[in-house]
Amino acid sequence: MTATLLDEVGIEGFNTNLLAERTGVRVRTVYRYFPNKYAVIVALTKRLAIQWDAMMSDYYQKMADPQSNWREVIRNSNRQWLQRARNVPGALSALQAMNATPELQQLHFQIFEDMSKRLASVLAARGVRQPPEKLLAIARTITAATNSRTDVYLQLKGREADRFWEEVSLSEERYLEGYLTDPPPRSARSGARKSGSRLQRDKVRR
Repeated sequence: MTATLLDEVGIEGFNTNLLAERTGVRVRTVYRYFPNKYAVIVALTKRLAIQWDAMMSDYYQKMADPQSNWREVIRNSNRQWLQRARNVPGALSALQAMNATPELQQLHFQIFEDMSKRLASVLAARGVRQPPEKLLAIARTITAATNSRTDVYLQLKGREADRFWEEVSLSEERYLEGYLTDPPPRSARSGARKSGSRLQRDKVRR
């Protein structure tokens, strides 16, 4: 209800009185748990952060695999992430409210740091050879760009939104080209495995 109401009236129109009215409880009851409307939005954002993390888990898993095509992972994961984000009530409103109070700013930064550190670990697992502080800087750059662009994407509609994110994905690929290498074609990997098997058989014969 909170997320739907926030989407409906925006952060300026949202307040605890309206929330109490829509949920059918007394304002006194709302204040027992939330001292003001921003405390409600903080609670909503924390809940959304758990959903966002779950939605990103498949992306992290595939990106960590050195044999995966990281370009395809970016394109497919971005598309799935955005489609899900658009269908999550309160997502855009929460993003727009991030700088409304110091508490929300702090929460936003904490979510950002958690995502960046996880992505830095993923890059390390994939074999990106950079010092830890460099990996974190790379991850922060990608995460910051993704977060800010998601806000724009959610405000666009239809083909405009699709074209915008095509460019976003392309810019992310161009940036990562400096750090990631494309995996060898499957045929080459298959050939390498076959060659390795032949060498093993030759050793056994000798």
